[in-house]
Amino acid sequence: MNAKKFRVTQLVIAISVVVFIGSVAIQKMNAFYALRHYQVETAKFICAKWAADLDSQTTAAGVYKRPGDGSKHILTEKDPWENNLVALYSRGGAVETIEVRSWGPDGIEYSDDDLTATRRSANLAGVGAGIRDGVGEAAESGSKGAVRGAIDALKEQGLLGKKNDEGDDE
Repeated sequence: MNAKKFRVTQLVIAISVVVFIGSVAIQKMNAFYALRHYQVETAKFICAKWAADLDSQTTAAGVYKRPGDGSKHILTEKDPWENNLVALYSRGGAVETIEVRSWGPDGIEYSDDDLTATRRSANLAGVGAGIRDGVGEAAESGSKGAVRGAIDALKEQGLLGKKNDEGDDE
């Protein structure tokens, strides 16, 4: 009977050890996921803070004030994984965009775990360029039409080559 009690005791101890190790492992996994969640939320907050700050830095025309070369700027603050945060600027028509990006836990640029905050600003720089291009095109078309009309009038009056019935020069 003592042998059976000993085996039952060993079994109870073994089960207790397995349960204890399992609960410790689960606690460690929960701690890991809690830490990862905290890091992700912190990175989102940092990106949003930088995006809001940089979004407020515009010229009177609404154009973002861009440090460095203008399209990509490495920020002074790092994300929770010690990667540099990056501000990316782009412009399309009358809208300018700034995106603050964390390369995420893997530190690889443009991967699935990247975290971003984006802001947009309507500006007059794109509108001015559109007006300039449109006016230039209209002036060019108008001047070509005026020259053609003058040449045709001179031809009809016989002052410059003759125009046949099909409108071609003879």
